This record gives sequence, structure tokens and C-alpha cells, in this order.
Amino acid sequence: MDRYHQFEQNLVSSLEQHAQDPFQIAPLDTWNPRKTASPERHAQLGLLSGNTIHQIRTLLETQNASFNDIESLLGIRYTVKEYTLHPIAEQVWLFGATVLSNYLQLLTMPGAIRSEFYRAKHDKLLGLLKTACCEQPEKRPTFHQLLREWTGKAVRNDDGFAAHETRDDDGPAMISPPVAVVSSPPLPSSSRLVLNVPPWNAERNRTRRNLRN
Repeated sequence: MDRYHQFEQNLVSSLEQHAQDPFQIAPLDTWNPRKTASPERHAQLGLLSGNTIHQIRTLLETQNASFNDIESLLGIRYTVKEYTLHPIAEQVWLFGATVLSNYLQLLTMPGAIRSEFYRAKHDKLLGLLKTACCEQPEKRPTFHQLLREWTGKAVRNDDGFAAHETRDDDGPAMISPPVAVVSSPPLPSSSRLVLNVPPWNAERNRTRRNLRN
């Protein structure tokens, strides 16, 4: 089995597992700008640590590899606003960031851009991950929607009926993270890998704004 076929199998398997039980990845509980976490969790943990939104954004831009990868491949630059934490939407973002990191490793291997997967599914995958890593939690798709978009199939329960995700019934959306103080000076910005971004990124707005209310 070639590595591209294995990558897609792992992608589908992960989507199926998340669709059956969304909570597969433990969220960050103590703030560290270098760690992988959704932008809304970084914002809340960073604010509780005594930082301003501007400081949080600067540390993430200079120290966070996941945010650099997302900007380079998906064309998303986060404003790091205060959004309400939603458990499933957060898992969708973590899934997207994890898959993107694995795919980036695949792209560094010899012959990646000449592979059949790259020719046939590269743009489709980046489009899928762009929706999963959307900054606004309420605009991210559910795992069932992601699975259906990639495979054209819906997950079914043991009784044979199609499963559905209903975010309104998932319990409290707000999660209060613990207070944690992290003193970490900004590091020099490292070189970012910039690959060809699909045409749907052409209208990306790179204007920086301070949206702290």
C-alpha cells in the first residue's frame, strides 16, 4: 500500500471515529503559545494568563507551528478574537490541524506533487481542511458533514439509521479553562513554508485588525 493511499485511509478512519464520538483529542488546558489549540482556546487561556489579545496574537504568529502551517497552506490568518468555546467545534478544528500537519509531512516526501492523490485530491483536501479550521466556531462543519463531503457517505448507527450531530443538544458551549500564567518571550519569526495555494484563496483579506471588544 503506497503512503498516499494509507494517508487517505487514515483520514477516512479518523473522520468515522470522530463522527461516532467527536471527543478524540484532549484540548489544551494550560496556555502555551507553542502548543496546538484552537484560536478561541488560545485567546481564552492567554487572556486568563494576563496577556492582551495583541500579545497573544504576536506570540502565536512567531511561535506556533500549526498557525504558520494553516496560514501557508490554507490562507487563513487568525485575528484571535474571544469566541465562546464549543466542544465539538473545537474538536473539528483540532482534527483539521492534525490532518494538515500529517499532510504537510507527506508533501515533503519525494514525488509528492507528482502523485495521483496530489493531482486528484489536493485541492479537495485543502478545501475540506479550510472549513474545519475556520476561525469562527459556529461556521465549522460537523464531522458528519466532513465525512459526507469527502466520501459521499453518511455514518449509520447500530440500528441502521443515519446518525446526526445536533450542536444545540451538546450541553453547555462555554468551557471555563483553568488559570495559567506563562512567561515566554517572543522568539524570532522562523521561515515559513509557502506552497501554491488553490485559487479560492485569492481573495483572502490579510488586513490586520485589533478586534478586542
